[in-house]
Amino acid sequence: MEWSTDTHSGAARMAGTGMPSNPTTGDMGSADLGPLGNLQIDPSLLMSLADDTTETQQAVVRIAVIGLGAVSAFHHVPGIVLEPRAKLVMVCDSDPELLRKRQMEWFDSVGRLKTTVDYNVVANDPEVDAVVVATPNHTHYAIVAACLAARKHVLCEKPLGINAAEAQELCRQAVAAGVRHMTAFTYRFAPALRYLHALCHQNALGRIRHFRSQRFLDWPETAWGWRQYQSTAGAGNLYDMTLHRIDLAQYLLGPIQSVTGAIAQFAPRNRTADGHPCAPSEVDDWASLIGQFEAGAMGVWEGSTVMKGHHNLGFGTEWLEVNGSEATAIYELCSPNSLKVGRHGEALQVLPVPEELLVVPGSRRKPGEGEPTVVFRYDMMHEFVSAIQEERNCSQFCRRPLGPACCRWSVAGLEREMLGRHSTPADTHASSESGATGPLELGELLGGEHVWWWRHR
Repeated sequence: MEWSTDTHSGAARMAGTGMPSNPTTGDMGSADLGPLGNLQIDPSLLMSLADDTTETQQAVVRIAVIGLGAVSAFHHVPGIVLEPRAKLVMVCDSDPELLRKRQMEWFDSVGRLKTTVDYNVVANDPEVDAVVVATPNHTHYAIVAACLAARKHVLCEKPLGINAAEAQELCRQAVAAGVRHMTAFTYRFAPALRYLHALCHQNALGRIRHFRSQRFLDWPETAWGWRQYQSTAGAGNLYDMTLHRIDLAQYLLGPIQSVTGAIAQFAPRNRTADGHPCAPSEVDDWASLIGQFEAGAMGVWEGSTVMKGHHNLGFGTEWLEVNGSEATAIYELCSPNSLKVGRHGEALQVLPVPEELLVVPGSRRKPGEGEPTVVFRYDMMHEFVSAIQEERNCSQFCRRPLGPACCRWSVAGLEREMLGRHSTPADTHASSESGATGPLELGELLGGEHVWWWRHR
C-alpha cells in the first residue's frame, strides 16, 4: 500500500521537548472577572479530575509511529518525548525522504530510530509494544488491523475508518485482541473543555438546553492531495474538522439521538499550489448539522475550511458554547486555558481554568510552556501509556471516585474565584434533565473505547 503524509517544517522548538513547534504564538488575553453570577459546581468533581496519580515501576512502553506528517511532528512525538514511561523506537512512512528528514530532526530528542517504509515490519517487530497511526484515512483499516493481529496497542488518528463498517470491525478486532485502543480526539484534553465538562455534569449551568459549535478556517483553495477524494479521505471538512466537534458535543452533553444536515463544496480545487491542473475535489468544504441529544438538548454544528478572514496565524477560529437555563459557557480554540461565562442580563466574562485542571493528572507537561493551542494535546499520550501500563481501557473521562478526600477547595472560595455572589444557586434538576447522563455510550464510527453513532429520522 502506497501512501504519503503531509510534511511540515519549523525551526522553533516546543518548550521542554526539543521537538519542532508551530512557529506561531497565541495570546489567551485577560479580563477583569467581575461578578459572573453564583454558578455552583461540586468541588469534589474538580479535584477528582486533578487528583495525583501514583506511578509504579513498570517496563517502558516502546512506541512506533506510522505516518510522519505534521500531526505526528507537532502532537504525537512531542507527547512521547515528554512521557518518561514511553520511548519512541521506530518510525515508518512510505516516503523514504520524509523518513530521513524526521530521523535527522528528531535525533537530538530520541536518538537513532529503526526506520521502515512497510507498516507490516512495524506490526511484526517484537521490540514494539504500541503503535501510533497517523496516515491518510483510507489506510487506517489495513494498518490498524495488521497491528491488532500482532497484538500491538494502537492509537489511531480519526476517522478510524472511512465508513462505519470499517470502524466497527476494527473495534471488534481490538476487543478480541485484548489490547488498548484509542482514537485521537485531542480536544478532550484541552483544559477549558475538561472544565466545561465538569460544569455541565454538575449542573453548574442549569438545565442544558443547547450546544453550538462553529469551526472556520481560511485555507488555500488549491488541491488537498489525498484529502479531496472520497476513496482516500471518505469526506472532507465533515471528517476532518466537524468530527471532533461531534465527539466533543457527546463528551459534554451525552449521546446524540437524531441528526440532520447538509454539506457543500465551494472550491473545486482543480489546480495544485504551483498551478498545475488536477482532478477536482470530490468532498465537502462546508458542513452543517442540527441534532437533538437523548437528554433533550438541541445541537448545531457548522464547519468550513474556506472562510475568508479566519486565518488567525493558521489556527482558524472556533466558538463552542453550551447554553443552560442558568448560564452560558464558551470555549475558544485560541484560549484553551479559560472559558467565557455569563448569566442572564450579564456580559460574557473570562473565567480562568482552575490551576489543578491545566494538565491531566500525572502528565509531565508544564502548563505555562509552549503554544497553548498545541501543547495540551501532549496529554493524550500520557493517557494512552497509562492505560497500557495499568491494563485498563483508555479513558478521557473522570475515572476516580468522588469523596471528601478530593474536596480540597471550599465552595465559598470557588464561588468567589469563579462567579461572584449575586445570583441564586444554579439549577439542581436531575441529571437526565440537564444532559449529565453518566458514562457515555458513544458508537463505533470514531473508534476505540470512545465511539459514536447517529440515526436519521
